[in-house]
Amino acid sequence: MTAINSFKTICGYLPADIKNIIMRIDRQTVESITEIRLYCGRAVAVCSRDSRKFLTYKGNLADKSTDNALKVMPAHMKHIVSSLSRYSFHSHESELTDGWFVLENGVRAGLCGLFSNSGKGIIRDALSVNFRIAREVKGCADGIADRCFGRNILICGAVNSGKTTLLRDLCRQYGNRAVCTLVDQRCEISAVQNGVPMYDVGALTDVIIGRNRHDSIIGAVRTMSPHYIFCDEIANESDSEAIAVGIGCGTKFAATIHADSRTELMKRKFAAELIRSGAFDVAVLLGSTGVREIIQL
Repeated sequence: MTAINSFKTICGYLPADIKNIIMRIDRQTVESITEIRLYCGRAVAVCSRDSRKFLTYKGNLADKSTDNALKVMPAHMKHIVSSLSRYSFHSHESELTDGWFVLENGVRAGLCGLFSNSGKGIIRDALSVNFRIAREVKGCADGIADRCFGRNILICGAVNSGKTTLLRDLCRQYGNRAVCTLVDQRCEISAVQNGVPMYDVGALTDVIIGRNRHDSIIGAVRTMSPHYIFCDEIANESDSEAIAVGIGCGTKFAATIHADSRTELMKRKFAAELIRSGAFDVAVLLGSTGVREIIQL
């Protein structure tokens, strides 16, 4: 699965006038895109790891938002939200409450705007939408796969540093040599469609979707006998508690976490407790161009 596939997925949710212009972006540029951001009343922003450009009416990318920039109107936003919800707000109440959708090919769409102040707080008017490009990069974990196999691994990095992409390829490689379980709560790692993962996650990998990480981990340890469990974005004590249980049962883990350095990692209380207990063996620190450092914990 390439960035082109993800880009086409995003275009399918856009109003026709915006879609027709954004599809003029050349293929080489599309391959480098990480996000497409739409702001109501403002210009469409096209982002890569090291640049932020604005789309013009002619389909060009400019360094600054000018009078020629393609502006997003309230009607455009209503179309996008309706399209994301498959024109059934009731059946997508959870996504509208949480402010995010996971689409085909693992593409993520985050929403900000005005939320209702009653009940669960469902988004009423979207003021911005951020589409995050998903891509499969086979071989990106080659530098750590053999070196770290059989160890508990934390993949650390800032937003858009490639944590999920690296985890996906590591899962593919380990899942071809050992029984693994992928905890894919939002279905963005495997991108399962009609029961089949659109991304290669390994021949021996079981996939759990739509269940919280804690219960997924405990359930997998009890019923699937995995050598490795993979999970994305561990974020709280409930996650760390389940990981500790799994490690205590002899299961190995590979997980991602938002942290740009060892110092930042140790500021995360639940992560620091796991590390001090000896739960994780190595931390893989990502930079702007891939793996920056592998450190012993």
